[in-house]
Amino acid sequence: MRWPIRNQILVPFVLIQIVTIAIVAAFAVWTAIRQVDRELHSRLDGVTATIESASYPLTPAILEELHRLSTAHLIVLDDNGMIVDTTLKASIQRLQKQIFQPQPQESTVIKTILGQRYLSRLVTRKAGSQRNRVLILYSESRLQAARTQAILPPILIGVVLLFLTTILSLWIASRFSNRIRQLQSQVARIADGDFTPVPLSPLNDELRGLTESINSMSSALDQSLKQLKDTERSFMLTQLVGGLAHQLRNSLTGARVSLQLHQRRCPQSDDQSIHVALKQLSLTEEQIKALLRVSRGQSTQTLSGQLGDLLTDAVSLVQPLCAHQQIELTSDAADIRCCVPDSDALRGAFLNILINGLEATGPNGSVNVRTEVHPQQISIEISNTGPPIPPKVSQQMFQAFFTTKPEGAGLGLALALQAAEDNGGSLEYISGERTTFRFVLPCTSQDEVIDQTENC
Repeated sequence: MRWPIRNQILVPFVLIQIVTIAIVAAFAVWTAIRQVDRELHSRLDGVTATIESASYPLTPAILEELHRLSTAHLIVLDDNGMIVDTTLKASIQRLQKQIFQPQPQESTVIKTILGQRYLSRLVTRKAGSQRNRVLILYSESRLQAARTQAILPPILIGVVLLFLTTILSLWIASRFSNRIRQLQSQVARIADGDFTPVPLSPLNDELRGLTESINSMSSALDQSLKQLKDTERSFMLTQLVGGLAHQLRNSLTGARVSLQLHQRRCPQSDDQSIHVALKQLSLTEEQIKALLRVSRGQSTQTLSGQLGDLLTDAVSLVQPLCAHQQIELTSDAADIRCCVPDSDALRGAFLNILINGLEATGPNGSVNVRTEVHPQQISIEISNTGPPIPPKVSQQMFQAFFTTKPEGAGLGLALALQAAEDNGGSLEYISGERTTFRFVLPCTSQDEVIDQTENC
């Protein structure tokens, strides 16, 4: 049987409040009744003392005044028990027919007279030579009315408090229940693949901490699923890229060999178009090498090389494209003398940034390669006059498989960043008048540069 948390909180709390309020109300009622009874007996004692100490005769006027002051009825009896006078609105003959049972002197007992119940007290008084007895009667209905009037306020207060505490308990329980139900719904949505976070409560309590934990778990699961999808996609792409890259490299090798054989057989022609074709084949081979680096099973052996030569090679490979598209390409890469551990990866990174710049710039634009040599590092900036990259795109463009091109694979910038980091450097995007990508690569000292140059 399902027992909601709201009821688990509400029922015990309300029961405790009911018992507590009932006990307090009962004590208040008992105290009020005792107070009324004490006041009644005090009033009867006052009337008794007045009658016993009075030396004047109890005339009808005096009896009426005593009745008005004490609200008690008085019956005056002689020594023989005959009624002398009374404040009751009945004839003496009719009252005389009532049989009064003997009662102890100055004790309070219940008597029924003319169909009504009274608290009665018999008092004996002496006035000169006369000796009278006075029966003091206090209406029991008046006593009950006084008791009811006394106990009604604590009962009403108890009922109001019980109602308010019940409403408050219901509100508190419902509030906690709603927050827990909201967390339950969020967990159910997470199970269905919806990782939308739940807004945090302004009240900093345990449920807020639980909400923060669930939101963190939701975000972590979302990232894990995205990484899993990227991993699956990467696995499929590496399989496809590896096979296609090997086939393309074999085809390009055959094409390059054919062109080189033609140059040897016909050296007198020296056709410039053949040189351009060979450079384009070399450019395509460099791009295929970059693809092979991410394919499964490809060798991870690296070759060191001169950084200046790598930049010069990359610039020379894209020079025909710049001439064809009428794009101005300038570079000061020849002044760099520094050795890098992974030349192929870095050459592919430079080519990717340059080709992206050519595509973004378009005809009549310009691409510039600028280098700065510092004591312990070298900065290489590749900028173009193309439109700036939107901030939303710039935040994700270095992630694998992120692309804004319909035909793009989203690997170029990710591989360029990986190449820079593999060589101990970094790659960053700089927004400004020109779209700029900056490589920062280590170069510790001039002596080390010379040693590295000899090893390269």
